[in-house]
Amino acid sequence: MEGYLTVNGNRFHYIWLRHNCLCHECRHPTSFEPVHDVSELVEPPEPLSVRQQDGVLRIIWKGEASCHESVFPLAWLDHFAYDNGTGQTQGEREAERSIQPVLWDNAWLKAHLPVYYDARSVDLETWMMQLLTLGFAHLNHMEPDHLEPFLSSIGPIYNGNEGLFSAVKTVADSAELANTSHALNLHTDYAYWNIPDLISCLYCVENEAIGGESVMVDGFRIAEDFRRDHPDHFRMLTRIPVQFRQFYSDLQYDYCHTRPILELDDAGTLIRITFAPFHHYIWNLPFDRMAPFYAAYIAFLRYVNNSAYQYEFRLEPGDCLLLDNCRLLHGRRSFQGARHLEVGHLSWDCVRGRQDFYDNKHLYLGN
Repeated sequence: MEGYLTVNGNRFHYIWLRHNCLCHECRHPTSFEPVHDVSELVEPPEPLSVRQQDGVLRIIWKGEASCHESVFPLAWLDHFAYDNGTGQTQGEREAERSIQPVLWDNAWLKAHLPVYYDARSVDLETWMMQLLTLGFAHLNHMEPDHLEPFLSSIGPIYNGNEGLFSAVKTVADSAELANTSHALNLHTDYAYWNIPDLISCLYCVENEAIGGESVMVDGFRIAEDFRRDHPDHFRMLTRIPVQFRQFYSDLQYDYCHTRPILELDDAGTLIRITFAPFHHYIWNLPFDRMAPFYAAYIAFLRYVNNSAYQYEFRLEPGDCLLLDNCRLLHGRRSFQGARHLEVGHLSWDCVRGRQDFYDNKHLYLGN
């Protein structure tokens, strides 16, 4: 016995079909979560009859009370097919269907100037598309009291050291470089914490400063160029985890988190950059690896500092910059005068989950 069905070129095991039955006895009608326990099946599932018509597949199962029937829309099966004869997994096909990132450098952005979206009128799907493709979205005309409800409409705001938002402005004897007028190297946020993938939100409250221009780079574009030009250095940055540190004398915390600077998935695709020169120090590596790692790190840092990758602009009051914290590095030039940002964070899962909801809601809610 084969133990599976082939539907429009896609193979499905009987156990998978029975486990994923869409009827209300097996799946809760409003949460869409399974409530049927497949371990209660006395025998491995086997169809008594299979019928395909009017865009659905109907299966009546053997050996179950009341001749249990599963009904699957063919479009649903096609979307969730896990083996269609191409060797691709469902995840790989979903990745192909998903929005693909557009990697950029300074010249590319100057030739394709990013849109500044009016926060008073733009819908979420519009600016989210730019965030998913370019790794950032820039909104303007946002009132200060609209910032928290705007972020909360996407998902829960991440609670950091200072609560939902941290004020980035000059503070005497600050424990953080961000709260000085010093230039801030290109970096990702919270490199020293073990946290989920984040969206960073930089909201400008005041900017009367001389200098203080914002700078950002596409870390994925830099890393892919670095992989092409220096494959050995690239491999070292993906395979050797290092320490990211932050010492707070006022808050009485000494944070340290260890992870690679560049992280890949099983297919070798870059999925995360963790990079912050002001949190890179006192590395604890085996002696024989220290010098080679510094060579790789310095080579990568020179790519990051190359102006050909850097996009520079000025944040004005009411501007809200959203950044993919796993992909984009951001920083600022040194400045004199008043400059005040409020910084908050959201889980990237909320942004991706919202986009996937728009793409997939028909599979759950119908047309």
